[in-house]
This record gives sequence, C-alpha cells and structure tokens, in this order.
Amino acid sequence: MMRRVTFISLCLACMSGWVGPRQALALDRYYCAVDDARLKLVVEAAFREDPGWPLAHMRGIVLFKPGRGQRLEGQVDIAAANVKQYWRDGETLRLYTSTPSGEGQDALTIGLKLESSVTADDLNRFQGTYAVSVRQSGQTAKPVEVTGPLTCSRF
Repeated sequence: MMRRVTFISLCLACMSGWVGPRQALALDRYYCAVDDARLKLVVEAAFREDPGWPLAHMRGIVLFKPGRGQRLEGQVDIAAANVKQYWRDGETLRLYTSTPSGEGQDALTIGLKLESSVTADDLNRFQGTYAVSVRQSGQTAKPVEVTGPLTCSRF
C-alpha cells in the first residue's frame, strides 16, 4: 500500500511540475554566414517566442582572412554579452554587437551589424548586409570597415 501511495504522489508531482522535466522553450532560430574575400563570418541566434521576441541565445565568429592587403587578421569570438541591440519580427532580423579584443596598445573594438529581411519566395531565407568595423579602443578616428552581402536561414 505504501508503494502505491508513493508512486501516485510521484506521478502527481511530475504532472504538476514539481519534479521531472520542465517545459521546453519555443525558440525561433537563425543561422547567418558569410565567406567572401576578406572574412568568414558565422552567427547563430535564437529568439524566444514570447511578446517582443527576446534574444535567448547568440554566438558567432568573425575570421579575418590574411594577405588581402588589409591590417585585419585573426579571429574574434562574439557572445550574447556583446549584443548591444537586436530586432526580430516576422520579416526582419537585425543584430548589433560590440566586442573588445586584445590588450594594451593592441586593444580593439570590433563592431558587427547584421541587417536582413525575409525573401519573397522563401519565408525561412533572409538576405541583407553585414558590416564589421574595427576601431582602436579609446580612439575616435574613423574605423576600418568591411561590408558585404549576408544570407541567413531560419530553422
């Protein structure tokens, strides 16, 4: 009898949410990529399907290709903590980040701007532009900027 009561209590606790798996979050996920002559860029972002579509997750990498007649070389990791502004609705996706890199005199601030809109023929495909700006930290001089076309997919 005691086992039956314990089993029934455990079942009730699981059904009420006290114990066991939690409700899964519904997320709208995006993957954006660029591979052009100057850089490789990959960004993954997920937005919670709640009012305002809050950003739930974001990570990315910018890899500057060497030997392209530019000073920019190396890899920069981008995390959700670097996001300064974002926008997501049914037709557009925008992300703006600012990421510190390096130390001392080599310290840089890398800005990333992704702007894309859904294509007319596929609701899960977004096209737009990217802009990566690199500025010496603490300087007001015009940053070095790399821009180009961007493709994103919703999955």
